Amino acid sequence: MPSGAVVAAERRRTFQHLFDLATVLLGREIKVQYKTTALGVLWGFATPLLQLLVYSFLFRRVIPLDIPNYNLYLFAGLLGWSWFHGSLDQAARSITEQGDLVRQPGFPVMVLPVVSVAVHLVNLLLALPLFLAFILFAGRPLRSTVLLLPALLALQFLLILGPAYLVGACNVRFRDTARIAQVLLQLLLFLTPVFYRTSSIPERWRFVYRLNPMATIVDAYRDILLFGRAPDWTSLALVFALSCAMLWVGYHTFERMKNGFVEEIV
Repeated sequence: MPSGAVVAAERRRTFQHLFDLATVLLGREIKVQYKTTALGVLWGFATPLLQLLVYSFLFRRVIPLDIPNYNLYLFAGLLGWSWFHGSLDQAARSITEQGDLVRQPGFPVMVLPVVSVAVHLVNLLLALPLFLAFILFAGRPLRSTVLLLPALLALQFLLILGPAYLVGACNVRFRDTARIAQVLLQLLLFLTPVFYRTSSIPERWRFVYRLNPMATIVDAYRDILLFGRAPDWTSLALVFALSCAMLWVGYHTFERMKNGFVEEIV
């Protein structure tokens, strides 16, 4: 029987191999995403700016919501939401569009949904300096709560990863999954306080509304980046517990279905 030290060393080597592989695939995805475009990596800045312009015009001029510093308020909401939306949209196709890798004997397909989530984390990190510059330009100070951002990013990564495994696996067998996910994400956008205040939700519905974990995440981005205050730790703890449960379900579903991926992908 191998000793505990040998088992631990083997696990470290396996984890290091998976991490290195995911890093290589992440670099490849980023290059593919930007290399054929005229603006290249500048799209990481252009995309959130374009979204900001469209939504700001809509909710300041067409349907005014009377929220102070609305551009900053909206930008903070878009940071977290765009990562969530983009990751799940790509994760749903992460297996079916990587048939060349999936068919390789011994390839650890479990890294593909992880890469989908990481790609859109990079996009968020590209947009983040622009958001911070907007805050400073508006004359608002950056407070010490910004140091909580890495913990919030880690929590959101955990939150996204479980559904990413689930939709990635299900889309191999049921190809409508990706389209269904797109529709559900579009509906969920309007149930998440990206454009409006959480306080505008009637009190009797607020508990049900809070069942959407992205509502808590989006509010937390605004708290630590825009308002300079601590987020709602109780709500974040509940999101953490939910994220762990969804990751367990998503990963184990993925593991049960992965042996049939090669036969399903043509």
